[in-house]
Amino acid sequence: MKLGLVDKLGSLQDAVKEAANRAGLRDFEAIYIEKPLTAREKFIQRLNRFILGFIRDGSPDDLHLPSRLLTYFGNELEQMMLLNDPQGIYAYCLTCNVQ
Repeated sequence: MKLGLVDKLGSLQDAVKEAANRAGLRDFEAIYIEKPLTAREKFIQRLNRFILGFIRDGSPDDLHLPSRLLTYFGNELEQMMLLNDPQGIYAYCLTCNVQ
């Protein structure tokens, strides 16, 4: 603001509302385009849900988390260990095993 690059500070929603206002729109819908998750990001997201569910529902005395993780994610972990491209570029379907 000191350099005159912006009029005021606000959130993304504030910017969308102001752009709609300047365009004379009263009724509008913002559509946000997001980059699809990679297979690794999907796996990490699923792993986080599993661990949170285990912590929430599991008994503190249950020490079998590693075996439960292996049972639940074993195939996906094996497939991820095969991913060794230095640039991290892959085409892999987690549901159909087509590479």
